[in-house]
Amino acid sequence: MIVTAFDDDTDEHGNRVDVFATGTVEPPPQWLQCGGSPWVLRIDDNGVRCELDLPRSFTRR
Repeated sequence: MIVTAFDDDTDEHGNRVDVFATGTVEPPPQWLQCGGSPWVLRIDDNGVRCELDLPRSFTRR
């Protein structure tokens, strides 16, 4: 399954700027299974991005 994960963040002035990543949900590797993680997100080639990196037409503001 392909999903987008995000988290609230702030810039150096305290303004809200979300960070996000898109990737594929998959079972965790063996070394993570003992930690109780039922799923992991394999982040795509775009990596973790900041809302400010998007073209203005994609943002909610």
